[in-house]
Amino acid sequence: MRKLNVLPVVVLLVSYLFVPFLKVEAQTDYERISNFESTVELEQGTDIVISEKITYHFPVERHGIYRDIPVSYKVLGGFKRPTQLELEYLKYYDINNPTVVGEVYEKSSSNGYVRFKIGDPNELLIGDYVFEIGYRLKNTTNYFDDHDELYLNITGNNWGIPIDNVSAYIKVPGSITKSVCYTGLSGSSESNCTIENKSADSTYAIVVGAQNLGPKEGLTVAIAMPKGTLADTTAQQRKEFIISNIGILLPIPIGIIVFLMIKKNNKNKKLTIVPTYNPPKGIYPLFGAKILFKSIKNKDISAEIIQLALDGYIKIVQEKKNKYKLVKTDKDSSDLEAVRLALYSGLFGGKEEIPLRSISVSFGKTMKRINSLLSTEAYEEEYINKKKINLKNMLNIIGIVAITLSMLVLSSVNENANIGLVIGLLISGIILMISSSKLDIRTSKGNKLYYELLGLKMYINTAEKKRIEFHNNPKKYSGVFEKLLPYAIIFGLEKKWIKEFEDIYEQPDWYQGDFDHFNAYMLVNSVSNMNKSLNAGNVGYSRSSAGSWGSGFSSGSSGGGTGGGGGGSW
Repeated sequence: MRKLNVLPVVVLLVSYLFVPFLKVEAQTDYERISNFESTVELEQGTDIVISEKITYHFPVERHGIYRDIPVSYKVLGGFKRPTQLELEYLKYYDINNPTVVGEVYEKSSSNGYVRFKIGDPNELLIGDYVFEIGYRLKNTTNYFDDHDELYLNITGNNWGIPIDNVSAYIKVPGSITKSVCYTGLSGSSESNCTIENKSADSTYAIVVGAQNLGPKEGLTVAIAMPKGTLADTTAQQRKEFIISNIGILLPIPIGIIVFLMIKKNNKNKKLTIVPTYNPPKGIYPLFGAKILFKSIKNKDISAEIIQLALDGYIKIVQEKKNKYKLVKTDKDSSDLEAVRLALYSGLFGGKEEIPLRSISVSFGKTMKRINSLLSTEAYEEEYINKKKINLKNMLNIIGIVAITLSMLVLSSVNENANIGLVIGLLISGIILMISSSKLDIRTSKGNKLYYELLGLKMYINTAEKKRIEFHNNPKKYSGVFEKLLPYAIIFGLEKKWIKEFEDIYEQPDWYQGDFDHFNAYMLVNSVSNMNKSLNAGNVGYSRSSAGSWGSGFSSGSSGGGTGGGGGGSW
C-alpha cells in the first residue's frame, strides 16, 4: 500500500490560513492622508482665513509634500476673477516628535495654482508627519439677491491619494440659514458627509466631516447667510476685474495704428496683368520667387536647379527609375549671380556629382546664405524699399516680443488672474505678425516686376492654348516649354505645363536618361522630392481653475467652490 505524502497538504492549508492575512497587512501600508483637519473663518469683509493640519503617512522615504491651492477662478465670459493668497504660517513635524519643527518650503505658481513644496531636499521623511499651513484668501465671494454665501472646497479634488478622515470647523459672521456638503470626484453631487451646527450665542459655526475619500475625491461645503451679512465688495471686485482684464483692449489701438501705418506705406499701384511667354529679362527663378512671394520655398530651389541645367552648368542624369544624380559640366560657374553660385556650391559641396536624394548636411547654412543674398540683391537693385523692410522687421520683432511676453506674463499672473493682459498681448502680437506679412515692401520697380511675373503665370496657366500655338508655329515656340518650366514650378503649375507638352517635347541636351521617351514630370517630381527635408520656407496631473460663479445650493457639487486644490509627495 502506497504512503500518503502529507507535506503538500500542510503547505496548502498554511497558505489558505495565513497568506490572506499577510496580503491584508501589505495593503494597509500605503501613502495616504490619515487625517485632514481644517479650521475656516469667513470674515465680515469676505476674507477667508484657513488653517489646515494634514497628517500624511509616508510608507517609504520621501522629502515631504506639495500643496496646490487655486488662485484663479473663472467667471462669466471665460475671464478670471482677481484672487489673492497670503501665506500666514507653514510648518511640519514628526507626529511622534512634535517639538522638532521644520519650516523649509519653496513657493511657485503655475496654471492658476500656487504651489508650496514643503520639505528639505537634503532630508528624507518616513512614517507619519503633520503639515500645518495657514493662509488667507481674498476676493472669492459671490453675491446673490436673497442671501450671502460661502462655497468652499475643504480638501480639493486634486489629491492623488486617499484621505481617511476629513473634518472642518467653519465659522461665519452671521446666522446660518442653510448648509449642504458634497463628496466625491469633481462635479459629484453626492453627500456622503455630515454637518453639525455648532452655533452658540453670537458664534455661528458648523462642523462638517467625511471619511474614506478615494484619490481625486474631495469634500465641499456651502453655507447660506441672510442678505447683508457680508460686506458688499462687488464694486471693488469689479474695479479689480476691469484693471486685471483691461489688457484685452490692447489690440484695438494696436490694430488702428498698424492699419494706418500700412495704408500710408502700401502705395504701389495695381497694374494691368498682360500675358507674356518671356521671363523678365535678367531675372532668374529664385529672384523672381523672392519678388513674387517675398520668401522662397522648397519648390523654388527645385526650379533653380532645373534652370542651372537649362543654362548648361549641370546635367541631370537618370541612373534608374526615379533615381537621378546631378553632375557638373565644364562650363565655368564663376559668372553666376551670387545667389545662384551659392546654390551651386552648396549643392555639390566640392564634389563633381551628387545623388539627387542626397544633400550635404551643411545645406541649411547654404539656405540662410541664399536668403541673405537675395535680400541684399533685391535692395541693391532697388526692387525693395529699405524703409518698408525696416518697418516690416519692426512689426515682426514687436510681434514676437508681444507673444513672448504673453507667455511670460501667463506664468506670473496666476496669483492675480490678470488673464486680460495675456490675451491682449497675444492678440496684439498676432496682429503685428499678420500685418508684417501684408506689408508690400516692393518699390515701383519691384511692383512692375511683380506684375510681369503675374503675366507669365497667366500665360502658363492657359497651357492648352499654348500647345495649339506650338503646333501652329513650332519655330517661334520651340523653346517655350523648357524656358518656362522653372517658372511653372514656382507658380505650382508644373504638372499642367508638362502634361500639355509631354508627347511633343523631345529629350533635352541637359538631361541624360536610359529611356526612349523623356518623362519631364517624373524628373521634376524627383527634383522636388530632394528638397522636402530642407527648411527653405519662412526662413504630474491635470489641473484646472476652480469655478466659483454659481451657488453651492442651486448647482453645487464636489470641487465646485473656491479654495481646495490638492497635492502629493515628492
